[in-house]
Amino acid sequence: MEEQAIINTFNKGISQDVDFILQPDGTYRNMKNGMLISMDGHHFTIEISKGNKAIKTLTPRYAEDEFNYDVAPMPMGFVSFIDKLVVFSTNDTGTGGYGEIGVMTFKKIQDDFVSTYTPYYHHPDLNFSKYHKIEGFSFRENDITERVYFTDNNNEPRVFDIANPIFTTYIGDTEIDITSVIPKQYMVLEGVIEYPTASGIFYGPTDGSGYIVGNIFTSNNIDSTYALLTATAKVIEYYPISLLDWTPTRSMGDMKFKEYGAGNKNCGSSIYFYRLYSNDGKVYTTWSYPSSPIHVGMDNISSALTGNDYRNFVGNGSDTTIAVSPYSVIISVSDIDTDFDVIELCCAEYDQINDVPYIQK
Repeated sequence: MEEQAIINTFNKGISQDVDFILQPDGTYRNMKNGMLISMDGHHFTIEISKGNKAIKTLTPRYAEDEFNYDVAPMPMGFVSFIDKLVVFSTNDTGTGGYGEIGVMTFKKIQDDFVSTYTPYYHHPDLNFSKYHKIEGFSFRENDITERVYFTDNNNEPRVFDIANPIFTTYIGDTEIDITSVIPKQYMVLEGVIEYPTASGIFYGPTDGSGYIVGNIFTSNNIDSTYALLTATAKVIEYYPISLLDWTPTRSMGDMKFKEYGAGNKNCGSSIYFYRLYSNDGKVYTTWSYPSSPIHVGMDNISSALTGNDYRNFVGNGSDTTIAVSPYSVIISVSDIDTDFDVIELCCAEYDQINDVPYIQK
């Protein structure tokens, strides 16, 4: 049997749209920092892009204490804006561990560039791994919204708004705002602090092997100060990791009819929904499940009463006329997800037999 030669080339460019076993002839799967070079259009070679230069080394997390560092993190992906670079990094070599999202800016000085790296988000549950490269794209929606959409093809796709001021609004050098009666969570992005002061409890980005317990802590509404164990520290208000999901999940909660109040609601049936969103209005949940239909009626005429209370509440209006009752509907929503700041209520009203339900927010 005559042997046939098989020649693998890559002159038809990159293709990632099919399974590995169906890779089209003449294509390649992936390439980073490389170029196809050809002198005659028939013979090709790959060369590394020239001009790459290491200009920044990311600072490792703290290991045992504020003087000992963990291994250096590896950037797992980059997403660029015209004036900055978003960096995703981790040092996890397993199935997934901590992750950090930071922003790098560049300034040209003569013929060289100087970079500045600022951590924006550091969480032990981002589940980044060196084995899962991160890819994504940037989208500057307006002057106050600059989102990065990214995935590592291991976790659910996520979105991160680098223009959100919460990631660069640092709590005072040694103080925490505890004016709220509800305990608030905070995140240490850089440095190590002790909270409460003189408590022996230390917080900062860590691998958990020493006495630094983690980088997320909750104020107790008693102690308003923390102590610096490092020269400086970057402490921000905590931003829940669930809000990084493209469509954030949340606790379903419980929605019930409570009672009728005074008001001027149309007679008919009403069904209620709610959704949650953040204070900045940039992260919304989906709408909740609907409530049971709630009937709104009028007081019956006294001559129709038979001594049963339920007969004193009747419908009103006609096929073409809407009747307005003297009532309102009071809904109770409990066990909502406290990762969000605002609740929005929506009502679907059906108040004419020949009409369709319409929405009131």
